[in-house]
Amino acid sequence: MKILKKIGSWTGKTVLTLSAVYLLLNIYTYVRESGKPKILFIGDSVTDAKINYKLWHPYSLFRYCYAWKLPIYHEALYAHGGWCRLVGEKKGWNWYNSGSGGARLAENGRYNSIVRRVEVLTRMKKFDYVIVSGGINDLDDDHWIGGDRTYSIQALREICATLKGTKAKVGFIIPYYTGNAHGKMGVYGDMMRQVCEEYHVPYLDQRESVVRLDTSEGVRTYGIDGKDRLHCNEQAYEILSESICRWLDTL
Repeated sequence: MKILKKIGSWTGKTVLTLSAVYLLLNIYTYVRESGKPKILFIGDSVTDAKINYKLWHPYSLFRYCYAWKLPIYHEALYAHGGWCRLVGEKKGWNWYNSGSGGARLAENGRYNSIVRRVEVLTRMKKFDYVIVSGGINDLDDDHWIGGDRTYSIQALREICATLKGTKAKVGFIIPYYTGNAHGKMGVYGDMMRQVCEEYHVPYLDQRESVVRLDTSEGVRTYGIDGKDRLHCNEQAYEILSESICRWLDTL
């Protein structure tokens, strides 16, 4: 019995000590980070950077309902945190990644439609910057122009209207050329530029970047073994993050 009491006492003290350390670390992190600008990125798998989430890791449970930044990241299939991490580190800001694989600008009935997440996330927390990127997945649908948010250009209009209604500095990133739909991206990207100009939302057109995944040279230099002409590797994200940092300075 005495042994059991000692074990119980030791366990209780250990739990209390660990809880106190955990609480103090969180307080320290909050105080340290509280004065830094907060930037939220909302987008698709390119924004998400193909981080391999697992349900038994806590971050996976949060990513669907809120754009949390935790000090624990998992292996990336293409790059580790993409431009969100790189921009956040270069600027020294608190960065929040709300990228989601397969996300479309348009409302498609799924949890990860960008138009829906922009509305929800901009109401949940005060951010100094909100940057949205997307449109690549919408190309597959040929569902661009229409009268409601199930059409991607109308969804972008609603995204821009929501962004303009916040107090944050906002912007939209037009995706780079991919190998799947060069011709479509030329036309579609021009449409996105027109919408951003219509709503006076600053934009960064990555079609003008040196990162080109629609050419053999681009894939060889920036692609993943020449097999994926859609996602970036770390080298390409580094180049794109530099242009994003310069662009953020103009907002």
